[in-house]
Amino acid sequence: MSLLSVRDLRVGFNTQSGHVQAVDGVSFDLEAGEVLAIVGESGSGKSVTAQTLVGLTRGPNTRVEGAAQLGETDLIGASQAGLREVRGERVAMVFQDPMTSFNPVYRIGAQIIEAIRAHRPEVGKAEARKRAIGLLDSVGIADVARRVDAYPHEFSGGMRQRAMIAMALALEPEILIADEPTTALDVTVQAQILALLERLNRERGLATILITHDLGVVAEVADRVLVMHEGRIVERGSLDQVFYAAEDPYTQQLLGAVVRIDSAPPLRPAPRGEALLEVTDLVKHYPVKSGLLIDREVDRVRAVDGVSLSIRKGETLGLVGESGCGKTTLCRAALGLVEPSSGSVRFEGREIAGLSRRAMRPLRQQMQIVFQDPYASLNPRKRIGQIVGEPLRRQGAARGDELRRRVLELLDRVGLGAECFDRYPHEFSGGQRQRIGIARALALRPKLIVADEPVSALDVSIRAQILALLAELQQDFGLTYLFVAHDIGVVRHVSDRIAVMNAGKIVEEGPADRVCERPEDPYTRQLLAAVPIPDPREARARRQTVGPG
Repeated sequence: MSLLSVRDLRVGFNTQSGHVQAVDGVSFDLEAGEVLAIVGESGSGKSVTAQTLVGLTRGPNTRVEGAAQLGETDLIGASQAGLREVRGERVAMVFQDPMTSFNPVYRIGAQIIEAIRAHRPEVGKAEARKRAIGLLDSVGIADVARRVDAYPHEFSGGMRQRAMIAMALALEPEILIADEPTTALDVTVQAQILALLERLNRERGLATILITHDLGVVAEVADRVLVMHEGRIVERGSLDQVFYAAEDPYTQQLLGAVVRIDSAPPLRPAPRGEALLEVTDLVKHYPVKSGLLIDREVDRVRAVDGVSLSIRKGETLGLVGESGCGKTTLCRAALGLVEPSSGSVRFEGREIAGLSRRAMRPLRQQMQIVFQDPYASLNPRKRIGQIVGEPLRRQGAARGDELRRRVLELLDRVGLGAECFDRYPHEFSGGQRQRIGIARALALRPKLIVADEPVSALDVSIRAQILALLAELQQDFGLTYLFVAHDIGVVRHVSDRIAVMNAGKIVEEGPADRVCERPEDPYTRQLLAAVPIPDPREARARRQTVGPG
C-alpha cells in the first residue's frame, strides 16, 4: 500500500478574469523512502498540487475535487484541525525562498522550538531547545550552539535553507515536500543541499516530493518523475524512462532546452576589435564601523580587491562566482554606479572612474544593464510603453509619435507585439518581463550591456529563448556583453572568455572552453564539479566517483 495516494485531483480558482483550472486530473502514488520529482515550468500546476495536499490552497474562491489519502487520512476532506495535525507531524514542506518563510523578528532556534512545542506541548522549553540544536547540527550548521540564537538575516541563503529543512524535520514527518529548494542558490550551495536531502532520505527513510523545473537537479536525486504541463501529467516513469525514452513532445522540449556544462557550444570567431571596457587594479572596500563608536573603523569589507580585466568590442565576457564574491559590485563600479576606492575604469579609452553624475550622463547611453529579477526591475505602476520608452525620454532621444514608434520597434525586436504597449508588468510571465527589460536596455542603442544574472530566475525553456535572443541581438547590433552568473554551465554557452571571481579577486581567466575543460584554479574546479548534469547515468557515475553526500 502506498504511503500517499492521489486520485483525479482537480484544483480551480475563481478570479476576476474567470475560472482558472490550475490542476486538472492529477493522479500519482508516493512510496515510503522514495524521491518523486514533479517537473514543469512555472504555471504548470506542480506547486498548487503539493500545496493542496496540506490545505494551503483552501479558500472561498477555490474549488478542489478528487481524493488524496495519507494512510487512513483523507487530506482533501479533512477539517482544518485535522490538517493542523498532519502539517509538520506527518507532512512537512520546504519552500523556495527561506528568507520569506522565516519570521524575520524571531531567532532561528525560537522558530524551531515553536514548531516542536505547537505539536508536542508536553516537551519543555529546555528539551525543545536541545532538539533544535541537534536538528541544526544534523543539517550541517556550523557553530550550532551560537547559531541557534541567530536571526534569519544573519544566515546565508544556503544556511537558511538548511535551517528550513531542520524545522521541517523537527517532528520526524513521513513525507517532505521540497518546493524548488535550490532555485535561488549558488551551484556549490545547491550541491550541498541536494546531498543533504539525499542523505536524509537514505538515513531516515523519508519520502520526498521534489518540485522543480531544473532537470539537472532531478537527475541527481529522483527515483521517479512526473512531468506536468497546463495542470496535467503528460509523462510519468522512472528516471531513466523519462530521460532516455520520453514520449511526450513537451517532455522532449524540456530535455532539449537544457544547457549542459559537458557539451561544448558551437565555435564562434574570436573578436579582434579594440578593447571597449578596461578595468585595471580596481578596488572597492566598504568600511565596517564599530557599533559603539560609529566614527571608528574596525574592519573593511573587500568587495572588489585589485581586479583587472578587459572586454573587446563585440565580445562576451562571462563573469562567474558565488553570491558575495563581488561580481555585482565590480559591475556597478565599471558602470560608474558606485565610486571605486582606487583603480582605473576606461570606456573606449576614456577614464570614467571618479566622473561626476553630470559628466557620466552622456556615457549612460552607451552602457546599459539587464537585471536579475524581471519582477522587481520593472515599475509595477507604469505601462510597458512608458518603461521601455523612459531611457529615450530622459536622454531627449525621442518624443511623441517618434517615441511610440521606436518603443513598438523595440518590443517587436524582442518578440513582443504592439498589444503589450499599454499593459502593466503584472500581466506578463517572467520570460516576457525579461524581454521587456532587454528592450529597455536596447532603447538607446548601447555598445555595452551588463547582463546581471539575466536567466537565473527563469524556467529552462524560457532561459533557452532568452539566451538565443541575446545572441541574436549581439550579432545584429554588434553588442558587447558582460554576462554575470553563478552557473558556469550557462556562462560557457554564451561567452567567448570566462573570468572566475572569488573573494573579490579574479582567480582564473581565459577562453570559455579552456576554463571549463582544463581549469587551473581549485575554486574553478569546485564550481564545475558542483554543476548538476541532466543525465542520470552521468550523475550516478559521478556519485560513484566522489561518494554519496
